[in-house]
Amino acid sequence: MRVLLAEREWEQKDLAERTTLSARTISELYNNKTKSYTKHAIDELVNVFDIKDMNELDEIKAAFEQVIEQTKQTNTDHRTDN
Repeated sequence: MRVLLAEREWEQKDLAERTTLSARTISELYNNKTKSYTKHAIDELVNVFDIKDMNELDEIKAAFEQVIEQTKQTNTDHRTDN
């Protein structure tokens, strides 16, 4: 989701304004605080981001997983520096 928002220069609040998803749900999805997406959330995201092809979802998922791994590594590096 970070990649999709960044591509559009949107913030989480912009996404909330364009969907029926709550700010809390968007925050949980954005911050990887949920293990799964509801069908409703997926439908909303597919519509708002205009995803037409499942391959796009795979690319987005891979990019998102890469961001998560980089964030984890950065957090680990900061802990070992202190």
